[in-house]
Amino acid sequence: MVATTVQLHEVTRSIEKSLLALEVSEDQKAFIAPIEQSAKLAASVDHFQIAILADEVVVGYALYFTTLDRAGKIPQQLKDSASRYTEIVRFLVDRHFQRRGIGTVALGMLVDHIRATHGATKIWMSYRKRNTASGKLFRKVGFRDTDVQEEQEFVLAGV
Repeated sequence: MVATTVQLHEVTRSIEKSLLALEVSEDQKAFIAPIEQSAKLAASVDHFQIAILADEVVVGYALYFTTLDRAGKIPQQLKDSASRYTEIVRFLVDRHFQRRGIGTVALGMLVDHIRATHGATKIWMSYRKRNTASGKLFRKVGFRDTDVQEEQEFVLAGV
């Protein structure tokens, strides 16, 4: 169980510096893109960054994407009833703060935040097939397997 207060916070310049110091374990490095790369992606339209704090210390990071299918190019099965496509693109907790329940609480809070802020009713995530720890976490929060096929990743949906 979490013995700390978990919060989501918008990424500001001062928080951004702390995000760059986040570390993942050696066995996770192959699965998680560097924060610098994610921050560049966040500058794109319809991308949003979130810092994860535990007891007011930056301990994690999330990046999500949500857009209305204005061009009609997103497959129908990936969209919600409002024709919106939403995906959590990055989610990580620093290696020093893992296995404390922070990721479970933060991911649940992130899903609630996306629903409340953007009205999304269907949220997607994917993870590398070899990254079984991520799969367990995502399913624990309520994401479920889908029939969407990717060569190297499992694709999960949250409702």
